[in-house]
This record gives sequence, C-alpha cells and structure tokens, in this order.
Amino acid sequence: LVKWRSLPYVNCTWETALTLVGDQQALRQFRAFEAAPSPLELRVTAQGSRPPRSNWHKLKASPVFKSGNKLRPYQLEGLNWLLFSWYCRRSVMLADEMGLGK
Repeated sequence: LVKWRSLPYVNCTWETALTLVGDQQALRQFRAFEAAPSPLELRVTAQGSRPPRSNWHKLKASPVFKSGNKLRPYQLEGLNWLLFSWYCRRSVMLADEMGLGK
C-alpha cells in the first residue's frame, strides 16, 4: 500500500515492487525504520545505560542544522531542559502555549 505525497489517504494505491523501481532508496529507508533495533541500540536504551547526571552540560549556543538553521533562544532553552531531564532519567513532554506535545 502506497500513500502518495500531497494526496489524501483515500488515494492510496496497491503497488508492486516493480512499479516502484525508481523509489528503491525510499524503500530501503522504510525497511531500515521498520527493522528491529540492533543489539547496540537495545543496549543503549536499556535501563540504567544513560550517562550520569554529572555529565550534563548546558548548551550555550544552538547546534547548526540543515541549511545553516539555528534554534531560537526559547527553543534552545527547551532543548536544554529536555537534555537535562533525560540525564536525570525523568520522562517529560515539552508543550507550547497551545498544549501541543513536541
């Protein structure tokens, strides 16, 4: 089943692998996302595998993203809070003024 970009779900179609020859890279990415986690990934996410809280340090500047984009000051503050909470082994959700989880 293929959900085509910019079309609603009602326009999904059943396609064979031969039909999607030009989209092999997208198929490989999909299969990689659908695959079970590797032993290394499982080890990293295991209980107690996070670094100690003392390793946390506040980001003073935004990381640089694609096309040179950077976080705004309030976004950097939110990222620092999320990172600190992760190091403290706290489950948190960041929400904006409309209450939407990010």
